[in-house]
Amino acid sequence: MVLENIYRRAHLGEDVRKAALHGTREVSIAIFASTVTTVVVFLPIGLTGGLIGAFFLPFGLAVTYALGASFVVAITAIPVLARQFLHAHDAPGHEQVVEGGHIISDVEKRRGLLRIYTPLLEWALSHRALVLAIAGVLFIASMALLANRPRTFIPPIGEPQVTVDVSLPQGTGIIQNNEMVREMETYFQTLKDEGIVETYQSVIGSGGASLEALVGGGGLTRRSRRSQSR
Repeated sequence: MVLENIYRRAHLGEDVRKAALHGTREVSIAIFASTVTTVVVFLPIGLTGGLIGAFFLPFGLAVTYALGASFVVAITAIPVLARQFLHAHDAPGHEQVVEGGHIISDVEKRRGLLRIYTPLLEWALSHRALVLAIAGVLFIASMALLANRPRTFIPPIGEPQVTVDVSLPQGTGIIQNNEMVREMETYFQTLKDEGIVETYQSVIGSGGASLEALVGGGGLTRRSRRSQSR
């Protein structure tokens, strides 16, 4: 934007130095507003916290740093480079010649890129239906490729595993805990016989060791274990 505005003012006949100064000053507020608007959209996404924040914080910071650096370069380096390399005869309207019915400057005539781009542009404009058909085919092909791409937030990691925690009432003895776990193991064995579960493991936890707890009269919490199935 800055470079185009400087080029526009130079084309209007303004001195290149003044064009760089005034052209940058004209659009600096608009560039700053655009930069701030984009930053306040992307940066808060990374500040939401939790898993979403962990995923999007690097993205938000990358956008913020890139836009901030772009703004600084636009109002500092671009005007200096334009003053250094842009000259009055580079602007259209100077040393114009006619080639193929089109008025172009002598500088543009010497650019090799225009010798390739101009014929392609003319061909595309004269074969609009074909160009639109090609664009439509490429769009449909890209959608087909996108549909075949796997889509998931977090991919599966390792073997599937299910953990079941069962908490019995306070004061339940370890004997009752053991009976409950045996019932669960019987159920998991049935699932294993059906091929649903490959392996399972049961762990009976304890809230402390005491003779009263072992016979079932204790007031300690007996938690029961962990049945893992794969």
